Amino acid sequence: MTMKVCEVFVGSIPVPAGIRVGDLIHLNSIAAVNMQAAFQALEEAVHSANASLENIAQVSIFVKSRDDLQAINPVWTPMFPDENDRPTYKFMVAEQDPPVQLEAWAVAGARRRTLQIPNVAHTNPIPMGVRIGDMLFSSRVLPYDPATGKPAEGPARQTGCLFHNVRALLDVGDTKPEYIVQGRLFLADPGYRPLAEQHWSNLVAGANESPVLHLTPYGQGTQLLVMLEVIAHVGWLAG
Repeated sequence: MTMKVCEVFVGSIPVPAGIRVGDLIHLNSIAAVNMQAAFQALEEAVHSANASLENIAQVSIFVKSRDDLQAINPVWTPMFPDENDRPTYKFMVAEQDPPVQLEAWAVAGARRRTLQIPNVAHTNPIPMGVRIGDMLFSSRVLPYDPATGKPAEGPARQTGCLFHNVRALLDVGDTKPEYIVQGRLFLADPGYRPLAEQHWSNLVAGANESPVLHLTPYGQGTQLLVMLEVIAHVGWLAG
């Protein structure tokens, strides 16, 4: 099957905001001076790719200052007013200019189904993941103990709970660990890397090809010592 690759442009800006390959849309160059303008540009970019807001699965939000994080939800919730039909997002603080930049995944012609797992939930207005078309996009899966709904104690227990929760999310989304195509580990301390990578290797041991794993430092002073974000195919596509 031949996939048509199309660049996506926003307004008169000569640099592509992203690409569309078949029905899969990846927008990775949405930049603006504030959150409202960034999400308006995101909507325009999705429309330029012949899709709509209902086709968005995941958004990554990069801000220059932690103060900018307070501006996310006041824009997010009016754009996606149905609490049972929202994409997922993550945020990161980064040295950048303009101060707000967005990256997003969408699947044209498909409707998202939000995914939750028992007793493990974000405090922000986002699901733990989204199943859309033949793809699954997670948020940052949390290292919560599902028995308590709170962060587990210590890096070893948090890592074990995290990967238990990733498996639970994949199960809810009707796919399996061997169909993961990309992961991103968020570590509060680089010393946790060997432990997390061992769990990752065990998770994807059944894959025909090892999926890409990115490592991202998350910073000290947080209760959440290790988190994982994944993108996966639904089984039959990866066969």
